[in-house]
Amino acid sequence: MTLKDVAKIVRYWLNASAHDLEMAKSLFRTGKHDYCLFLCHLSLEKLLKALATRVIKDHPPFTHNLLFLAGKADLQLSKAQIELFDQINRFNMEARYPEDLEAFYKKANKVYAKRYMDATREMWKWLRQKLEK
Repeated sequence: MTLKDVAKIVRYWLNASAHDLEMAKSLFRTGKHDYCLFLCHLSLEKLLKALATRVIKDHPPFTHNLLFLAGKADLQLSKAQIELFDQINRFNMEARYPEDLEAFYKKANKVYAKRYMDATREMWKWLRQKLEK
Protein backbone atom coordinates (compact mmCIF):
# COMPACT_ATOMS: atom_id res chain seq x y z
CA MET A 1 0.00 0.00 0.00
CA THR A 2 1.39 3.41 -0.94
CA LEU A 3 1.69 6.28 1.51
CA LYS A 4 -0.94 8.10 -0.54
CA ASP A 5 -3.33 5.16 -0.06
CA VAL A 6 -2.60 5.12 3.67
CA ALA A 7 -3.28 8.87 3.91
CA LYS A 8 -6.58 8.44 2.05
CA ILE A 9 -7.72 5.67 4.40
CA VAL A 10 -6.66 7.66 7.47
CA ARG A 11 -8.67 10.67 6.22
CA TYR A 12 -11.69 8.46 5.63
CA TRP A 13 -11.65 7.10 9.21
CA LEU A 14 -10.93 10.53 10.69
CA ASN A 15 -13.83 12.16 8.84
CA ALA A 16 -16.20 9.32 9.75
CA SER A 17 -15.11 9.58 13.38
CA ALA A 18 -15.68 13.34 13.51
CA HIS A 19 -19.14 12.86 11.98
CA ASP A 20 -20.07 10.22 14.56
CA LEU A 21 -18.87 12.43 17.42
CA GLU A 22 -21.07 15.28 16.16
CA MET A 23 -24.02 12.90 15.88
CA ALA A 24 -23.39 11.70 19.46
CA LYS A 25 -23.50 15.32 20.66
CA SER A 26 -26.73 15.91 18.75
CA LEU A 27 -28.33 12.77 20.17
CA PHE A 28 -27.29 13.79 23.67
CA ARG A 29 -28.95 17.20 23.23
CA THR A 30 -32.18 15.55 22.08
CA GLY A 31 -32.25 13.07 24.95
CA LYS A 32 -31.39 9.97 22.90
CA HIS A 33 -28.79 8.91 25.43
CA ASP A 34 -28.61 5.23 24.47
CA TYR A 35 -27.64 5.92 20.87
CA CYS A 36 -25.47 8.82 21.96
CA LEU A 37 -23.35 6.29 23.86
CA PHE A 38 -23.35 3.88 20.92
CA LEU A 39 -21.99 6.66 18.69
CA CYS A 40 -19.43 7.60 21.33
CA HIS A 41 -18.06 4.10 20.85
CA LEU A 42 -18.17 4.36 17.06
CA SER A 43 -16.40 7.72 17.01
CA LEU A 44 -13.52 6.36 19.10
CA GLU A 45 -13.41 3.11 17.12
CA LYS A 46 -13.06 4.98 13.85
CA LEU A 47 -10.39 7.33 15.17
CA LEU A 48 -8.45 4.33 16.48
CA LYS A 49 -8.79 2.74 13.05
CA ALA A 50 -7.22 5.87 11.54
CA LEU A 51 -4.32 5.59 14.00
CA ALA A 52 -3.93 1.85 13.40
CA THR A 53 -3.92 2.40 9.64
CA ARG A 54 -1.10 4.89 9.99
CA VAL A 55 0.97 2.42 12.04
CA ILE A 56 0.35 -0.82 10.13
CA LYS A 57 0.23 0.83 6.69
CA ASP A 58 -2.79 -1.25 5.74
CA HIS A 59 -6.54 -1.36 6.26
CA PRO A 60 -7.42 -1.58 9.95
CA PRO A 61 -8.61 -4.86 11.44
CA PHE A 62 -12.30 -5.73 11.28
CA THR A 63 -13.08 -5.33 14.97
CA HIS A 64 -15.05 -3.07 17.27
CA ASN A 65 -12.73 -3.67 20.24
CA LEU A 66 -11.20 -0.35 21.26
CA LEU A 67 -8.42 -1.94 23.30
CA PHE A 68 -7.39 -4.21 20.43
CA LEU A 69 -7.33 -1.24 18.05
CA ALA A 70 -5.32 0.83 20.53
CA GLY A 71 -2.77 -1.99 20.58
CA LYS A 72 -2.58 -2.00 16.78
CA ALA A 73 -2.03 1.77 16.94
CA ASP A 74 0.88 1.26 19.38
CA LEU A 75 -0.73 3.52 21.97
CA GLN A 76 0.55 3.54 25.53
CA LEU A 77 -2.62 3.79 27.61
CA SER A 78 -2.92 4.66 31.27
CA LYS A 79 -4.92 2.42 33.58
CA ALA A 80 -7.76 4.99 33.51
CA GLN A 81 -7.76 5.00 29.70
CA ILE A 82 -7.85 1.20 29.60
CA GLU A 83 -10.80 1.22 31.99
CA LEU A 84 -12.57 3.86 29.90
CA PHE A 85 -12.12 1.85 26.69
CA ASP A 86 -13.32 -1.27 28.49
CA GLN A 87 -16.50 0.51 29.58
CA ILE A 88 -17.13 2.19 26.23
CA ASN A 89 -16.62 -1.17 24.46
CA ARG A 90 -19.74 -2.33 26.27
CA PHE A 91 -21.84 0.39 24.62
CA ASN A 92 -21.24 -1.27 21.27
CA MET A 93 -22.79 -4.52 22.49
CA GLU A 94 -25.41 -3.22 24.91
CA ALA A 95 -26.96 -0.89 22.34
CA ARG A 96 -27.23 -3.61 19.69
CA TYR A 97 -28.61 -6.77 21.19
CA PRO A 98 -32.19 -7.24 22.44
CA GLU A 99 -31.21 -9.11 25.58
CA ASP A 100 -29.15 -6.10 26.70
CA LEU A 101 -31.36 -3.25 25.49
CA GLU A 102 -33.79 -2.89 28.39
CA ALA A 103 -31.03 -2.70 30.99
CA PHE A 104 -29.05 -0.36 28.75
CA TYR A 105 -32.04 1.99 28.29
CA LYS A 106 -32.41 2.25 32.06
CA LYS A 107 -28.70 2.84 32.62
CA ALA A 108 -28.32 5.39 29.82
CA ASN A 109 -29.87 8.36 31.60
CA LYS A 110 -28.73 11.96 31.14
CA VAL A 111 -26.18 11.93 33.98
CA TYR A 112 -24.64 8.63 32.86
CA ALA A 113 -24.54 9.71 29.21
CA LYS A 114 -22.98 13.09 30.07
CA ARG A 115 -20.21 11.38 32.00
CA TYR A 116 -19.26 9.24 29.01
CA MET A 117 -19.94 11.93 26.43
CA ASP A 118 -17.45 14.18 28.24
CA ALA A 119 -14.94 11.34 28.58
CA THR A 120 -15.33 10.50 24.89
CA ARG A 121 -14.68 14.10 23.88
CA GLU A 122 -11.52 14.21 25.98
CA MET A 123 -10.28 10.88 24.64
CA TRP A 124 -11.14 11.94 21.10
CA LYS A 125 -9.01 15.09 21.48
CA TRP A 126 -6.11 13.05 22.86
CA LEU A 127 -6.31 10.51 20.03
CA ARG A 128 -6.61 13.29 17.44
CA GLN A 129 -3.41 14.85 18.78
CA LYS A 130 -1.68 11.48 18.42
CA LEU A 131 -2.82 11.32 14.82
CA GLU A 132 -1.25 14.71 14.07
CA LYS A 133 2.20 13.58 15.23
